[in-house]
Amino acid sequence: MHWEDDKLGVSREVDKLQDVFRNQYGFNTERWLIPANDHSQRDLTEKALGFLREFDSIDNLFILYYAGHGYINDDRQSTWAW
Repeated sequence: MHWEDDKLGVSREVDKLQDVFRNQYGFNTERWLIPANDHSQRDLTEKALGFLREFDSIDNLFILYYAGHGYINDDRQSTWAW
């Protein structure tokens, strides 16, 4: 996943990684663009939780790759940033 407005130019990096997961390891992949809106944190959390609800099982490997910045907020929680 990466921000839809891709200010860091990570799209090519994610393309290459997705190609490795699909073509070298045979994994199914899903690419998701984080919307640049006032609710991006909520949207991102909902997407991740929905994915886990649908695919979480002992037989599945879940890899979430985030191409972007982050920081620790005042409450010592990880926060997504662009």
